[in-house]
Amino acid sequence: MPDSILEILKRDAPLNAVEPTGGMGLTLDATGKVPRAALPTLITGRIATDGSITAGTRFTVAKGAAGIYTITYTAAFTAAPLVIGGSDIAGDNANVTVTSAAGSATVHVLSASTGALTDHSFYFLATLMT
Repeated sequence: MPDSILEILKRDAPLNAVEPTGGMGLTLDATGKVPRAALPTLITGRIATDGSITAGTRFTVAKGAAGIYTITYTAAFTAAPLVIGGSDIAGDNANVTVTSAAGSATVHVLSASTGALTDHSFYFLATLMT
């Protein structure tokens, strides 16, 4: 199984590797690390076809009509976060579109072959740089 988004971020972007320059506006503390409060809020998860959560915390999911899922964050972001979604089954392509708000995201999953809404498992990542 491929690495989760969070595992990739932990492996490829450790806290002490974040550069304080380059437009991110981060400042290092006295120990030379980025203070946790300066890091972006990040919520990741994996949702099963039936809307159950198979990975992730700090959110709930409500399954609506075919191919429609609503993710509600336990604590709302201060603004609408960037949310990225994707199909989690290799070779079984589905298109995932997301409409984002501060407290929730609505996910539409469409069949890659027909374009129709379809129930399908997916991953998502929601983040907001504060």
